[in-house]
Amino acid sequence: MIDVVFNYNPMMHTVVQVDQARFDGCTVSAGDTTYTSGNNKITLAAVFFICNFPGYCTNGMKIAMATQ
Repeated sequence: MIDVVFNYNPMMHTVVQVDQARFDGCTVSAGDTTYTSGNNKITLAAVFFICNFPGYCTNGMKIAMATQ
C-alpha cells in the first residue's frame, strides 16, 4: 500500500475514485468517492482517479495507480 497526496485548486478540480470502466469512459456514478478539499491523502493499492469537471477527464486529467 502507498499513500498518495493530491494537492489542487478545489474551485477548478475534484478527485473522484472510480473503477477501470469509468476511468476508461471518464464517467462518474453516485457511489464513487469524491474528494473536494484541495488537499487529500489517500492510502491505496490499485485505483483510478479522474476529475469530473466537464471536459477535464476526456482531455487527460486522470491517473491510474497500482502498487506491486
